[in-house]
Amino acid sequence: MKTKNYLMFCAGLSVVLVVSLLYVPSLSDTVEQYMLFFLSTNAR
Repeated sequence: MKTKNYLMFCAGLSVVLVVSLLYVPSLSDTVEQYMLFFLSTNAR
């Protein structure tokens, strides 16, 4: 995969993730729970 295609793929994936987090409440709650779990287990 060329760099330009890879960057386009990452940008598209980021846009889809942000839009889904904004408009799907249950998904944003789930992502928030996983982020808090990850941060709390790795905090020292």
